[in-house]
Amino acid sequence: MVKIKETSLNIETWFETLSKKYQDPSLKLIRNTYAFLTSLELNHPMEGIEMAEILFNINADEECLAAALLYPFLKTRDVSIEIIQEKISVSVAKLLQGTEQMNAVHYGSFRSPHQPQHARQLDNIRKMVLAMAEDVRVVLIKLAEQLVLLRHASKSTPEDVALLAKETKDIYAPLANRLGIYALKWELEDLSLRYREPEQYQTLAKKLESSRLEREKYLSQIQNVLCDELSKAGLHSFEISARAKHIEGIYRKMLRKSVDYSQIYDALAIRILVTDVETCYTVLGLIHGLWTPIPEEFDDYITHPKPNGYQSLHTAVTGPQGKNFEIQIRTYAMHESSEKGIAAHWKYKEGALAKQAYEEKINWLRQLLDWQNDLTQEESGASTKTKELFSDRVYVFTPNYEIIDLPKGATPLDFAYQVHTEIGHRCRGAKINGHIVPLTHVLNTGETVEIITAKSPRPSRDWLNAHAGYLFTPRAKAKVAHWFKEQDYDHYVHEGQRILNEELVRWHLEKTDLTPYWRPLQYHTFSDFLAAIGRSEVKLLSFIHSILHSLGRMTTAPKPLVTPTHEKPQRSSKNDVIIEGLEDLLMTFSKCCKPVPGDQIIGYVTKERGVTIHAVGCPNLKNFTNRDKLLNAYWVENPLHAYPVDLILMAHNRDGLVHEITTLVSHKKLRLLHLSTYLLKGTQLAQIKITLEIKHLDQLQQIIAQLHHVHAIIEIKRGS
Repeated sequence: MVKIKETSLNIETWFETLSKKYQDPSLKLIRNTYAFLTSLELNHPMEGIEMAEILFNINADEECLAAALLYPFLKTRDVSIEIIQEKISVSVAKLLQGTEQMNAVHYGSFRSPHQPQHARQLDNIRKMVLAMAEDVRVVLIKLAEQLVLLRHASKSTPEDVALLAKETKDIYAPLANRLGIYALKWELEDLSLRYREPEQYQTLAKKLESSRLEREKYLSQIQNVLCDELSKAGLHSFEISARAKHIEGIYRKMLRKSVDYSQIYDALAIRILVTDVETCYTVLGLIHGLWTPIPEEFDDYITHPKPNGYQSLHTAVTGPQGKNFEIQIRTYAMHESSEKGIAAHWKYKEGALAKQAYEEKINWLRQLLDWQNDLTQEESGASTKTKELFSDRVYVFTPNYEIIDLPKGATPLDFAYQVHTEIGHRCRGAKINGHIVPLTHVLNTGETVEIITAKSPRPSRDWLNAHAGYLFTPRAKAKVAHWFKEQDYDHYVHEGQRILNEELVRWHLEKTDLTPYWRPLQYHTFSDFLAAIGRSEVKLLSFIHSILHSLGRMTTAPKPLVTPTHEKPQRSSKNDVIIEGLEDLLMTFSKCCKPVPGDQIIGYVTKERGVTIHAVGCPNLKNFTNRDKLLNAYWVENPLHAYPVDLILMAHNRDGLVHEITTLVSHKKLRLLHLSTYLLKGTQLAQIKITLEIKHLDQLQQIIAQLHHVHAIIEIKRGS
């Protein structure tokens, strides 16, 4: 029967015990931590000391014990991580941060897969697993806390006790088992059973207790026989002990085999420790020569260790008086590992061989994944959803063995941007486990990723091509897109300044302070505002109108682009364009620039086509050497008229791109007059030319802005 332990330690006696294991510097950290807590003059809970005692018994290091002492105060917020960093140490504070992350593990986290918060719970558990994977000690602290809570659970409400017992059975006991920490596993399981199935627990406990004296006498007799036989065989370095199987183990085996208590062979057990593996098998032969073995109860966990690394020979025999009992045979090292599990050999300190440290972390991560599989198999109802915990993630290592969490499907380039934006920008290649791989390689859990970098940043536009497979994560894609946007920034600022200056001159606003008008648009700087104009992200005509409206000058005519004549301008009823000094003249819109209302325009007198109307920025105007043929012109808007405009789009070629463009045009209720595509030879780039009917420049700027949001489009410009 498990006895609830009440801790009433004499602190100095406890420190004397610690001094037998820890050197002066290590013991000093624990003493300083205790002194710091005492100086706070708070109600000092024994929970921290009891946790530290549990950890001491499984060989945890001094930082682990110091963290255990502090943990109850951190939970109640009597101390903060920042204070612990300052007063104790950064490493202890980091350890406590990881332990707090493990608080994401609770019974509800692995249940209720249809609840809205389930995705958030899974995300919390992922963070917890990363904390565990980075430092196994956070698990040890959490297991110690759970054991202390169980020991004193009788003081809690029935609801809290029921939840605590279920958490222990479903989460913490399997975790302790996966880590091979049987010293904690057995007590966790027995205390959990005590509160989950009190009647069954008490029945089995009474049976064990009622036969205790008889059992001890019988096992003592067996021990004497074994001691004599091993000595006769020339074996001198061995240790024999007897034990009763823990109650949860007996109960589980009774259920599994559908048998009575009397048929559980290993309710009585002998353990024999020897120096080496060869002697284990020698002892096994001697035992089978003494008593009749039960074949189906033999297990060789030395040749075939359990997944958590547990090694031992298990055999059951029929001994004196026809009683069955189990014998376990293992080396001293195996026993140390089985009692303390991963805590017995984990390297906390720097200086351990890098390769060994790497292999231990890989093994540890593998055990975490096995533990998660245990959980998903326990509850079929929650199995599918709980598997999401790891099925959509990969955990890879940096060359320094730090663990990076990425979504499944991530590439070395995603990894580079996750580590640091600059490393991503300078990435030129990658190695996986020491071997060069393409940047499109899909990462797998446990791989070590090394990024090969150039001296200067030089991302490739191909990285943004969804079908090229370079990038998987939205975060990395956004960083690459932002880089290219920043590279073109100066160009767009210059272009925006030119366009704005022309409009200000045209509307007699060149001396106006623009600050009250652009700042409410929420741009950080005036340069950002100019860049937005250059990228056609600002409705410039609306901006100008807002200034005119504020100044009470909405009727002011725009300034002409060429020297005005004194003749009254007339409106062309056909073309909605005013030509200074001319009336009822044949006018045509140039096909080279296809201006629309809102564009600055100018007329050019031709011999055969009357006056052709060009956008002021049309490149062909440079070829018109006779400036006398240029005429001032400007729009008189007619909402019933629409004008053809060519747009040229550069994009990464991908399936569905043209469909997405046409759908967007249709959604904006624009008429599509023409569409053609052309693949650029030797690249994955496509040039798409579309002709739209546009009523006003603002409408054109809106569709351009919308098209910029279509995935894979790199650049948009008007045809000329």
